[in-house]
Amino acid sequence: MKRILTFLILFAVLFFSACNSGNTSKKEKDLSFIWAPGNKKHFMPGVVQKVYVAGDSTQSYAVYLPKDYQDSLKWPVIYFFDPQAAGSLPVDKYAVWAEQFGYILFGSNNLKNRMSSEEMNRYIRSFFDDTYKRFSLDEKRITLAGFSGGARVASSLALTDPSVRGVIACGGGLPSTRQLPPVHFDFLSFAGSEDFNLPELIQMDLYLQSQPCRHYLIRFAGKHEWPDSLVFKNSFFWLDFNAMRDRLIPKNDSLIRLFENNTLNAIHRLPATSVLHQSALLSKIITFLQGLAPTEKYEKKLKALYANPFYQQQKKSFAVLLSEESQQQQFYIRAFASRSLPWWEDAVRKLNREIRQSTGDSKSSKQRLLHFLSLASYMQADAALHQHKDAEAKKYVSIYKLVDPDNAYVYYFSAVLAARKGDREKTLKWLRKAVDLGFDKKDVLAKNQDFTFLKGDPEFDRITGIEVSDER
Repeated sequence: MKRILTFLILFAVLFFSACNSGNTSKKEKDLSFIWAPGNKKHFMPGVVQKVYVAGDSTQSYAVYLPKDYQDSLKWPVIYFFDPQAAGSLPVDKYAVWAEQFGYILFGSNNLKNRMSSEEMNRYIRSFFDDTYKRFSLDEKRITLAGFSGGARVASSLALTDPSVRGVIACGGGLPSTRQLPPVHFDFLSFAGSEDFNLPELIQMDLYLQSQPCRHYLIRFAGKHEWPDSLVFKNSFFWLDFNAMRDRLIPKNDSLIRLFENNTLNAIHRLPATSVLHQSALLSKIITFLQGLAPTEKYEKKLKALYANPFYQQQKKSFAVLLSEESQQQQFYIRAFASRSLPWWEDAVRKLNREIRQSTGDSKSSKQRLLHFLSLASYMQADAALHQHKDAEAKKYVSIYKLVDPDNAYVYYFSAVLAARKGDREKTLKWLRKAVDLGFDKKDVLAKNQDFTFLKGDPEFDRITGIEVSDER
C-alpha cells in the first residue's frame, strides 16, 4: 500500500464532479489535541472522530474504530473519498456495518473537486502516511471507496498500486483515459436508477468482463449520491467473501447463509414482470458466493431467464433507452451554446412533463437526463464565471435554475454575478437563499474576491458566519 505514494503524479489532475454531498456529521468528535504519530491510546472506538494530521492543522480525516479495536490485531480498512471533502459523511453513514463486520473506516476531509495536482499529491500523501503511523492496519485488506469523482480517485490509486485489494465505486468509475493498465483488484460499483452516470457504469461493468478481476454492479433506487446504509452493506459482504476466497479469513457459513437468504427474499418480493431485476439478483448471488457455496441452481434459473423471450425484449428495450439517453445528453451539451433561454424554458418544461407522465425505466431515464442537465449547467456556469464571461454565466445560471431550482449553487452563482456589479442587496439576497438551501462552503466564500467589497458588512457576516479575506 505504501507504494501508492510513489505514483501520485499519474492521477493527480482529476475532476471531482460537483455535487452536494451533505454536511459534516454532528456525531463527529474533534480530536484535534492528538498530534504525536503512533500515539493510539487516546482514540475512542465506537464513535466517528475527527483527527488532524500530525503536525498540520490544515489537514484532517474522519475515523471510525470498532468498539473492540486493539492495537495488537490487524484490521481491514476502507478509505473514503467524498467529492466535497466531507470525510465524516460516508464514515458516519456506514459505521454501523464497520462495527458489525469489524472494519476501520477513514474519510478524507481535504480531497475535493478542482484541486491542483500539487494540493492533491500533498493531501493524499499525508492522509495515508498518517493513518499508517497511528493505526494497526491489515495491509492485505486495504479497500478504497469513493463517490462520483472520488470513485475515480479510488480506482486511479488502485490502478497504480497492486497492494490495494479492492475498490468500491459509487456513482463513478474508472478514470477517463483511453489506455488503462489491467484491473487486478476487486471492483464493486453502485449506481442509482436516477444517476446520470448509470449508463457509464453499465458499460464499465461490461468492460471489466475482459479484465482479470472480480466485479459486480449494484443498482439501487436513488440518484447521484452515496448509497443508503442498507444498500452499502453489500460492500461488507463482498469484501468478506473475497477475503474468504483468498484464504485471508476463515469461511463463515452463517454469514454466507444470511446473504443468500436476504437476496432470495429480495427476489421473491419482485413482481413477476421484473425480469431484469430478477436476473441482476440471481447474478449477484452467483458472483458473491462463487466458490463459497453451491450456485448451480441459481445458474440454471438465470440461464432459463436469459432464454425467456420477455427477458430478451426487456433487455433490448433497455439498451435502446440507454442509447437514446446518450444521444439526448450530447444534444443538450450542444444546446447550451446554440439555444436561447426561451428554448430552454420549453425544453425543461417538456422534460418535466415527460417525467410526470412516464413510468418504470422510461421515467428513470428522463430523471437521469434532468440530473445530467443539473451537473452540466453547474459546469457551464462555473467555467464561465472563472473566465469572467459574465453574460454567458448569467444564461447558464438561468438554465441551472430552471433545471434544479432548489440547488444552493444556483443562488451562490447568482450572488457572484450580483457582487461583480456591486449590487449589495441582490448579493445578500442570493447568498441568504444559498445558505438557507444548505450552502456551507465558508472557505469558498472567504476566498472569493468578488465579495471583498462586503468585508465588515454585518449582514454579510450574519448570513455567512465568516469575514471575507482581504488577501489578493
